[in-house]
Amino acid sequence: MDKGFIQKKSKSDKKNIFQLDFFLGLPYYVMLVVFIIIPIFILVLYAFTEGGDSLFNIRFTLANFEKFFSQSIFIERLIESIWLAIRSTFYCLLICYPLAYMVSRLKKRTQTILVLLLTATMWINSLILMHSLKNVFLIAGSWVAGSNASYTEQAMFLGHDYSIIIGTIFLYMPYMFLPIYTQMTKIDPALIEGATDLGANKIQSLFKVV
Repeated sequence: MDKGFIQKKSKSDKKNIFQLDFFLGLPYYVMLVVFIIIPIFILVLYAFTEGGDSLFNIRFTLANFEKFFSQSIFIERLIESIWLAIRSTFYCLLICYPLAYMVSRLKKRTQTILVLLLTATMWINSLILMHSLKNVFLIAGSWVAGSNASYTEQAMFLGHDYSIIIGTIFLYMPYMFLPIYTQMTKIDPALIEGATDLGANKIQSLFKVV
């Protein structure tokens, strides 16, 4: 009798927890649908349709893709974007991997402070971050060209590959650093100590053990 009562109570508690989780996550689900799923659906719809002045007066077509792949300027910009993305990812990994390793070897309190500082930009809108970085490049350009120079001269650092790569790293570095750091903290320190005892230096331990 008591066992059956406990089982029913356990099922009831699980049901209540599920309902609570659902209601707490409801705002997130609404935002997910409104700001992510619906815009992606509209984007795909526009890509494969043409004509019409309403949603019910459109027709399926591949003309948009034919136009894109038939003009060399679009292909060149696509390849350039992919190449910039690959370089940005490589440089970001080159920075975040050893940085996450060094932070994970520090004291817990120091780790908390550094992780908070390195991931603080995740809480700031990306548009604000890019605008602030643009102002940094403009200030640097005004120092080089002079405060009386025109806007075009002061914007000498904008629009180049290196400025785009720096901006991409600045924007996405916290998202690469945090998962790498999380995995670094799970590594047994005894493995690194054992590698050191066997004659491996810090760089060898970083790339061969970690």
